[in-house]
Amino acid sequence: DDFGTGYSSFNYLHRFPFDILKIDRAFIGTMVPNRKSRQIIKSLVLLSHDLGMDVVAEGIETSFEEEILVELHAEYGQGFHFSPAVGEAAFLALLG
Repeated sequence: DDFGTGYSSFNYLHRFPFDILKIDRAFIGTMVPNRKSRQIIKSLVLLSHDLGMDVVAEGIETSFEEEILVELHAEYGQGFHFSPAVGEAAFLALLG
């Protein structure tokens, strides 16, 4: 969770049996105006796939951010673009 920030480290990628890497919203939120952030995300997606992991992009707020992540082949996304945070009952209703 929140890969690339805090205690997350490349060292953990080979020490633990992860199958999903979640990219922190700090990268997602800056990828449109910042080419370097977009390149970091692209590299993280490629690395994840090379290691047999899927990718979750956290903090997607616009359709343009979603389009970029789809082009980069991120498998999953979450953020206010899809839904605000909801309680259990509302969540179950969204699934139903």
